[in-house]
Amino acid sequence: MVEPTVISTFAGAGGSSLGYQLAGFRELLAIEWDNNAVKTFRLNFPDVSVYHGDIAKLTGTECMKLAGIEKGQLDILDGSPPCFPKGTLITTKQYIIPIDLITPDMKILTHRNQFRRVKKVNKREYLGNLIKIKMKYGREDISCTPDHQFFARQRFSKTRDCKNRKNGSKYKAYSNPQWIKAQDLNIGDVLLEPHILEVLPLEILKIIKKQRINKVGQSGKEISETQLIESDCCIDWRTNAMAWLLGFYLAEGHLRGNNPMLKIEKPCRREVIFSVNEKEAIPIANKLQDLNLNSCIQNHGQGGCRVTVTSIDFWALCSVIGKYADGKYIPAAFHTMSIEWQKEFIDGYFTGDGCYIKKGKNSFKRKATTASLSIVQGMTKMIAKVFGVVASVDVLYFAGKSVIMGKNVTVKDTYSISFTLKTLDRIRPGFVDKSGQWIPIKAISVITSDKSIDVYNLEIDEDQSYIANNFAVHNCQGFSLAGKRKFNDPRNSLFKEYARLLNELQPKVFVMENVTGMVKGYMKQVYLIIIKTLRECGYKAKGEILNAKYFNVPQSRERVIIIGVREDLGIEPSHPKPQNRPTIMRKALDGLKTDTSEAFLMTPRFIKPLLRKMKDYESASKYSNGIRYFNHSRNSINRSSRTISRTPVIYHHKEERLLTREELKIIASFPLSFQFVGNVRAHYNYIGNSVPPNLMKAIADHIKTNILR
Repeated sequence: MVEPTVISTFAGAGGSSLGYQLAGFRELLAIEWDNNAVKTFRLNFPDVSVYHGDIAKLTGTECMKLAGIEKGQLDILDGSPPCFPKGTLITTKQYIIPIDLITPDMKILTHRNQFRRVKKVNKREYLGNLIKIKMKYGREDISCTPDHQFFARQRFSKTRDCKNRKNGSKYKAYSNPQWIKAQDLNIGDVLLEPHILEVLPLEILKIIKKQRINKVGQSGKEISETQLIESDCCIDWRTNAMAWLLGFYLAEGHLRGNNPMLKIEKPCRREVIFSVNEKEAIPIANKLQDLNLNSCIQNHGQGGCRVTVTSIDFWALCSVIGKYADGKYIPAAFHTMSIEWQKEFIDGYFTGDGCYIKKGKNSFKRKATTASLSIVQGMTKMIAKVFGVVASVDVLYFAGKSVIMGKNVTVKDTYSISFTLKTLDRIRPGFVDKSGQWIPIKAISVITSDKSIDVYNLEIDEDQSYIANNFAVHNCQGFSLAGKRKFNDPRNSLFKEYARLLNELQPKVFVMENVTGMVKGYMKQVYLIIIKTLRECGYKAKGEILNAKYFNVPQSRERVIIIGVREDLGIEPSHPKPQNRPTIMRKALDGLKTDTSEAFLMTPRFIKPLLRKMKDYESASKYSNGIRYFNHSRNSINRSSRTISRTPVIYHHKEERLLTREELKIIASFPLSFQFVGNVRAHYNYIGNSVPPNLMKAIADHIKTNILR
């Protein structure tokens, strides 16, 4: 039998390539731009041709020439392109997504507070100056071409008649709303953040349950079979009491578990968990009881508790908000509920993540923190509509290294939201009316560049406007909003480059891997766009979440695997079935002898006292006096390893150290003979970016047997 062939894009250190090699594939070409990754790849695959450079500069013709093939001959095109573009955010009916991922027929919000259909997406190259508009109250900056129009009110001075003054007194006033070009805006002018007024349904996840049924088999005998059945959520989410609880979940809750699958024969636990302090636990449990939701309370860390709800209906309802903190958002349907309902929702959120600050005799300030930009945008809209005030947004910490309570920690972008209820003598430059909130311009600058960038424009039914970075802008016939906040960020276009090569090479099958964040929060919409783009290349495409621990990998590592089959082959894409039991570390590490000196040397000093207290699979945050070391955790010899990320934060199950090079290789299913360039920290980086070879072997074996047969 002729060896099937593969080309690897974004090849990295070679995890996918090793998997294909183990499955009997012949790799014709590997494409990678990172210098150290290329060095590692060449050490382990000296016979494979490597294109070391920018994939955007590699044409399909050049690729086929390097691989020695014609169009349509390749068996598999493999790749793991980053799919998290950073662009101007557009408010759609479901999510807030980047403008460069908007497609025709999507419903997006307009300046008239309604959702209208996108007729056409225009894109073109632009070389010239851009206008950067910086807003007050911590709102997102906007970059656009000079002639792009905003729905704005211009500020001017007006004289008030005053008997005690000869020339009267002057005060600031605003013009009627009108469309104004960016180049004609001035500091102090106000831009519109519209309310959401159109009544929208709430799309709640279907509840899936396993059910055993008896039926007659082909032999005529009665057999028992497991099937999945669907049902709707039966909780009434429209009550004010449920509004408060949903707001509290937005602040302090997270989900555990997923809907069951036929392939995995094990109990499916679906829970809603509230992480609270000891004083909050019983009041929360009582509120849940009042809503006929049973819960249990468990101690968790110093002074902390977990209140766990096992209701599948409540789990499905909370799923519409999101699973974890930085992936949550406020569904558009919540913005169209009654003012009383929204007030309860806000109160629940600020009770969980916020505090009261006394501002004076007749006023007080409420403040909360979050790692979700979507929550920030949604909550400021709701506060404006309910209380008639403009909330302020501040960045507490930028993503990266920071010092909190005297400790060096790695943090995500963290924001604070605050608002003060009106007082008689308090005047602010921002204000709210029936259309929305009007935010003042703080500064205007010109961005000059000698490089061309892509700019985007949307043609919309009826209103001919859309909401970009929360502000109302007009559909222009010329240039429009720049689609990328970071113009030189290479991640913005890598998926498109992968799709371009796929279209030009036309392999029989493609395999695309990415993190599970692709199908969570607003990225669900991005995922659907990605699937649509791949299908437009002439493929039947299907995605599924696979966990490496069910494929002979002693590591819990969930990834979205998209498999596509060229339409002319007439075969439906499918995925390999998981093993019934996960692979545990005890079996994988049995008999391993390893040098631990380097791992001990590289273990951070601050974590060593915590490691003496941490038990199997525990997080360091449990013993860190309020410092959030959630990512730092011990492994367990009796379970699959935690996910190895690019940062060294996973520690040995028994000793007070990081994992060694050999342990990392085995946990990631690399053979000990595989060579990595660099130290233990570099190993974490390679493995954190790699597809485990045994997972890719299972995928490749499945494709070889069931699709390329």
